[in-house]
Amino acid sequence: MEQSQDGPAISIVEFLRSDDTQINALFDRFAAAEKSQSPAVVRDRLIGRICETLSIQRLAEEEVLYPALRASDEKLVFAFLLAGLGISMRIGEIRDPGKPRATRDFAMFRLMDLVRRNMLERSQVLLPFVSDHLSATQLLWLGDDYQQRKARLWRANAAAAPRTSLRVAEAPGARKAIPIPIWRKPGNPDRARLQ
Repeated sequence: MEQSQDGPAISIVEFLRSDDTQINALFDRFAAAEKSQSPAVVRDRLIGRICETLSIQRLAEEEVLYPALRASDEKLVFAFLLAGLGISMRIGEIRDPGKPRATRDFAMFRLMDLVRRNMLERSQVLLPFVSDHLSATQLLWLGDDYQQRKARLWRANAAAAPRTSLRVAEAPGARKAIPIPIWRKPGNPDRARLQ
């Protein structure tokens, strides 16, 4: 196996399997927190972590793996892109602050079911296809690209995260900040051009 500066190179297949293990562990933690009726803050943090992790993994997969497979089987790539879209839609439903807690928790269990079915399909269809149609070198290169892309997405996500604590943001009656698009900010010279 090739060596990188940080240690042995890892194939994208191994990264995807590792991601599935990580998500399953987060799902198990959420189910345990739900069963033991942990405080809402604990469950909300787990939900946030699950949604963040899934979003980053799916985006990195779509940007790194699928373009490499598109020439081999466009229909397969399209099917997994659709599955990823379904997962993203469910995440959007969960993150909607206007939904009642019971609806969001139910949507979380539906997300868990959807993601686990997708993991099963990936392990039975996608990963064997990837292993059969890409060379060992390509698998390692894609693994490196995938790891780097995920790291950049995590850094960007951390940089965009609000600097206030969760307790303050979740306090009853706390004011929710709504970002103002740049073209709507007062005193913006480009505002007239964009209207």
